[in-house]
Amino acid sequence: MATANKPVIVFGTTPIYGHTMPLRAIAKHLVGQGYQVVFMTGSHFGEHVKAIGAKFVPLMGKADFSETNWPKILVPPPAPGIAFTEYIMRYVFADMLEEQFHTLQSVLSDIRSTQPDRDVVVVYDQSWYGALPGLMGAPGLKPTAVVGVGIIPMMLSGEDVPPFGLELTPDGTPETRERFRTLTKQTQENDYAGSHKTFVDHAKNLGVKDFKDGQHLNDLQYLLPDRFLQMCVPTIEYPRKDLPDHVGFSGGLPKGQRDRWTLEPDWWTEISKNESKKDIIAVSQGTLLVNDFGHLIIPTLEAFKDLPNVIVVAALGRKGATLPADTPVPSNARICDFIPFDELFPHCSVFVTNGGYGGLQHALSHGLPMVIAGTQSDKPENAVRAEFAGVGVNLWTETPTSDAVRAAVLKILSDPEYRRKARKIETEMEAADPLGSVVKAIEGVTAKARSK
Repeated sequence: MATANKPVIVFGTTPIYGHTMPLRAIAKHLVGQGYQVVFMTGSHFGEHVKAIGAKFVPLMGKADFSETNWPKILVPPPAPGIAFTEYIMRYVFADMLEEQFHTLQSVLSDIRSTQPDRDVVVVYDQSWYGALPGLMGAPGLKPTAVVGVGIIPMMLSGEDVPPFGLELTPDGTPETRERFRTLTKQTQENDYAGSHKTFVDHAKNLGVKDFKDGQHLNDLQYLLPDRFLQMCVPTIEYPRKDLPDHVGFSGGLPKGQRDRWTLEPDWWTEISKNESKKDIIAVSQGTLLVNDFGHLIIPTLEAFKDLPNVIVVAALGRKGATLPADTPVPSNARICDFIPFDELFPHCSVFVTNGGYGGLQHALSHGLPMVIAGTQSDKPENAVRAEFAGVGVNLWTETPTSDAVRAAVLKILSDPEYRRKARKIETEMEAADPLGSVVKAIEGVTAKARSK
């Protein structure tokens, strides 16, 4: 039962699984804490949202897409790399700005008409830009406060960190910091110029007039909200000295916050009991963009087909998915369309992944080291961060050979430092309180707004 003295919480997320479901977990917690929750995302997630007791509001117009239909509404994507990241930011994020803003205005109008005295706090995933125009002076209704949540690696520029998308790592030297400053300016003015211009054009259409020189979209999503929480622990991000005071780390989602399965496969006890003490290798390549299981899953099955002390468990990433009929499945492989990682990871030695942020955080919450093979969107940045933190091997490709996968997994199995460092981050994550951090942020920004 929602409590009237608490603010109404309005969520906005890009309608992609890895963006919507983490915030759905936060929303579910808030509903349990007595908050009234309104959740804006794509129609594809309507039933998921309603199931947690939140009010679902579909995004308007072209912003109401899903992972199954969005490529059909875009120009053909470029090759992987920073150009691909820019493509996603421009066509999937920035180009949806006006529809997102108008959806938010409709929700705020509805709350104002029915509960005129209630505070409203907007919580958005960093790629959902619909709350930003209001923070930049666009005419329209304003929430009491805005909280941003980071569910991809931090893009915010800084004097100690490289620009996002170049897959570089810091070393703390003055020469490297100077190089990073130059590269950051170049990438914002050139590589990310299209997404920033698209954002600015749409924002101007919404009535925004105050555009400060030098403030790029990559930074605005962090700088504009009243509070911003990056959903990880600091160890998996690059150290930086100039983080703004309102930007902090919440820790990743705790165990038990993701979907569970209702029916275990008939081979599950072989994994859960593992009486023969075999190394269990998990492999998944996510659901977004890469649907060809030949990229990562099939090479991993091939890599270990002749090792009697290994079992490979392949999670195909979506319910109902199957391998091509002519795929040879080794005797030591177990295939499932959907496997809850909270059930699987405690039994595993290594996770072979395409490097999605959710999978990265999920593995670390179980102290599980990784082999990462991903080149699209934020995945390369996740890979270099994992290697930088000593919890993963970066294969620098999304189509590794079976020999490369096997060598990387065996490297991790032979070096206990990977597991030790992963477990150290697991301990750090267990000490964090991500859901409580969001509640604290909401209470803080609301109290601050009331005191003005």
